[in-house]
Amino acid sequence: MWRKNELRKIIYKGKGEFFDLSSYPVYREKFSFGNSSIVESGFYITSDCIKCGICFSYCP
Repeated sequence: MWRKNELRKIIYKGKGEFFDLSSYPVYREKFSFGNSSIVESGFYITSDCIKCGICFSYCP
């Protein structure tokens, strides 16, 4: 009935992302654990922007 040699795994560190598609706008959150770091992604406008418009074709 019970396994005698059950192999258990331990996850020490990792990162991931989850989505809630039932809300609008879609809720999206990144997470990490065990000294893993979250790598930010996407586009950010800084004070260095000169509003030339070149980035518009790359913006999602």
